[in-house]
Amino acid sequence: MISTLWKLPGLMLVLLLLTAPGIQAVSDDYQRGVQAFEQKNYRLALRLLTPVARNGNVDAQYRVGRIYEKGYIGRRDNAKMVYWYRLAAAGNHGKAQYKLAVGYARGLAGLRRDEKRGAQYLIRSANNGYRRAMKVLARAYKAGKYGLPRDKGKARHWSRRYEQTK
Repeated sequence: MISTLWKLPGLMLVLLLLTAPGIQAVSDDYQRGVQAFEQKNYRLALRLLTPVARNGNVDAQYRVGRIYEKGYIGRRDNAKMVYWYRLAAAGNHGKAQYKLAVGYARGLAGLRRDEKRGAQYLIRSANNGYRRAMKVLARAYKAGKYGLPRDKGKARHWSRRYEQTK
């Protein structure tokens, strides 16, 4: 039993070394994809970022969703946009959560209007540090919008958090 335990760290090191080149390739594709995105070369960005997004990179998932939302490579594709935003939101990407919050609250992008679900995404987005969500959430609590109750205490809380993140 003890001799088996000593072999385990060595086996883990071998596995790590075998997978390291794949990790580096994904990282390179991500960096090149982000650069292409920022340079508005969206076709290249989509080609590079989609495999990275499939491997679970939430920022890549968000950027792929953004490409489909804006129609940067042709027509807008709401189904693909929502698919990628949902994946990114599940990984706690605040901006993706905010996009879904707005979509559900207003019934946009093929999403059925659902203020409760929109409020849930808005709260998650704010909790994940997305500044715009904090501001909207403070206003929503102040006015009792998006299915949230009027709550001056929570409105002040989110307003303060918004101001602190400048």
